[in-house]
Amino acid sequence: MYKIVPFLVWFHKYSDKVGLEPVPLLREMFGERTGEVQFILMVVATVSTLGGLLTGQQGCIIAGAWGLSVAAMIFAYNMYTVFRK
Repeated sequence: MYKIVPFLVWFHKYSDKVGLEPVPLLREMFGERTGEVQFILMVVATVSTLGGLLTGQQGCIIAGAWGLSVAAMIFAYNMYTVFRK
C-alpha cells in the first residue's frame, strides 16, 4: 500500500505537471518515519497476539489487539496524508 497508493495519487495529480513546475517525490507523499513506527508496532502487536493465543494469556491478546488497532489508525493517517497532498 505504501508503494501503490502514493504512486497512483501522484500519477493522477502531478503527471501532467512534470517538467513544468516542481512536483513532490513519491517518498514525500507520506511520512516515512510514521510508516516505520506503524510497521514495528504492527509486528510487535502481531507477535503479542499470537503469543497470547498460543499460551492462553488473555492480557497478551488484548494488548496485541490494541496495538494492531493503533497501528491501523497510524496507517489510515498516513494514507490520509497521501490523499491530502
